[in-house]
Amino acid sequence: MREENERKTQERVASSRKAGTAQKKAIEERTMQEEKARRNRVMKVEQEMQKKIEGVAELRKEKQVLRKDLQQQRNVEISGNRRKRSEIKAKADALKAKQEAENRKKVSDNRKVYNKKVMEEQQQIKKREKEVVKMEKTELQLIQQLKRTQVLQKQAFSKLEEALNVT
Repeated sequence: MREENERKTQERVASSRKAGTAQKKAIEERTMQEEKARRNRVMKVEQEMQKKIEGVAELRKEKQVLRKDLQQQRNVEISGNRRKRSEIKAKADALKAKQEAENRKKVSDNRKVYNKKVMEEQQQIKKREKEVVKMEKTELQLIQQLKRTQVLQKQAFSKLEEALNVT
């Protein structure tokens, strides 16, 4: 009986070893599954983190591209404004030059008209002076003729008086 008890005990021990080994295997398998599930969760979290990091990097790149585009637009606008300003200034300068040229032409034309009038007036003055000189000459001639006539009249009157006195 003893042998039988020992054999039963050994069977129980063997059975319990088998059960312990099976339990150990089950525990190991469960541990491995849990480890695998944990690794999968960690991997998912890491993948999500990587996606987020990539998303942030992409957003930064887009933001940088948008900033560059905005700066380019501003530069284009600034250069356009500068070009417009220079065109306006050039037009204003051209208009000012044109007005100055017109003013110089007016002054020149007015000076010509003035000079022409002055010359005409001087010619009129010379003409009148010539007329005055001619009239003075004529007057002098007439005065001399009058004096000669008076002298002749005096002589004739004297002769008449003498002739009347003689008789």
